[in-house]
Amino acid sequence: MLLPLTPLQLIARDSEKDQLERIKEASLIWHPGYMHGHPVKSAICLMIAELLDHLFIEKTDQSALWDFLDRELRRFDASPEEDLLFALWMCVRLMDHSGSSIPAPNETLGYFDLQSAEWSSFEGADHLDAQASSLLAEVLQKDWSLLRPEDSEAHSRRALMEGLQRFWTWHHPEMRALKSLEVVREYLGGL
Repeated sequence: MLLPLTPLQLIARDSEKDQLERIKEASLIWHPGYMHGHPVKSAICLMIAELLDHLFIEKTDQSALWDFLDRELRRFDASPEEDLLFALWMCVRLMDHSGSSIPAPNETLGYFDLQSAEWSSFEGADHLDAQASSLLAEVLQKDWSLLRPEDSEAHSRRALMEGLQRFWTWHHPEMRALKSLEVVREYLGGL
């Protein structure tokens, strides 16, 4: 009955085994407009929801994550554009909340090593290529609303997304491949 990333406030009871036992009351925190009414934005929400499900398994306080999601999803919902770079930007930014953040880029080091999670001056087997590394640096330094799809090639967006998936498998062993990514690729292409 609810679409992915619907912002809900729940009054619930859980059991001693940390399982949801009963929902007493549920209400919308804010009503999504474009986010759930547009097929492309819905596909992006599905992918982000799947990523959140895979990355955040632990039952710890995630108030900073919630504040981040609430703020950025409100902005995404208010934007009438179907922004494929929002999906990439969110994938990178969620790393900050997962415990395996990507360090800030260094102008003298042009390649990102996915396995060691550091910038390098040469391209190796586990590195992003120069264009994907450059796009990653741009995503790390800019807000998603300032990123322009025409400034990046479809190849570099796809290489970055595939690199992020490899990054997750090394730094989050429980992480599985995102099934919803294929749906997003069908709608957006170049991701």
